[in-house]
Amino acid sequence: MRWAGLIVVAGMLIGAAVTRPGDADAVLIKDIPFEKQKPDYCGEACAGRWLKHLGLTWTQDEVFELTGVDPKLGRGCWSEELGPALKRIGFAVGEVWYPLKRDDMPALEKQWQAVLADLKNGVPTIVVMQYSRQDDEAHMRLVLGYDPAADEVIFHDPSPKNGAYTRMKRKLFLKIWAVEEKESWMVERIRLEGTKIAGPEVLKAK
Repeated sequence: MRWAGLIVVAGMLIGAAVTRPGDADAVLIKDIPFEKQKPDYCGEACAGRWLKHLGLTWTQDEVFELTGVDPKLGRGCWSEELGPALKRIGFAVGEVWYPLKRDDMPALEKQWQAVLADLKNGVPTIVVMQYSRQDDEAHMRLVLGYDPAADEVIFHDPSPKNGAYTRMKRKLFLKIWAVEEKESWMVERIRLEGTKIAGPEVLKAK
């Protein structure tokens, strides 16, 4: 998947304006099943694994079907399609898109703190970010924890075969999470808060 009309910020120094983490920030949602994504189904795989954890039988294909994306487009869903689909089955997904002023490090840190607060309440987040510092492909990951001792974000990365509980330095995570659009940044995150979540039978009501 790729962002339309967006350029990922690469090489932006992050650190001075970021809150120093403490031991109280340590958190990990354990025992979340992992499944490698089908081609371009990173969002579908992330959602499907959390749904599996909740005891529901959603497959990647069923999540894709719920988003309403035309299969003829030859791509998986984007956040503007995945967010409403997950909201429809019962998740409180939040705003999904969070515009920030460019270079506003405190605002970016605030977004991270919101993800961290959700984790402490047992709520994971699907984030849309650059695949790596060298690759600007847009990619979704399921954030499941944070290790303050190593200052690392912990997530399921559905792309590699061994992507369960992958770790990334928070500095790099923030750097490739913020996307530049003209004079602003855009942060995308989909909260997975909810307990009364529908199963695939909701597809019959489409």
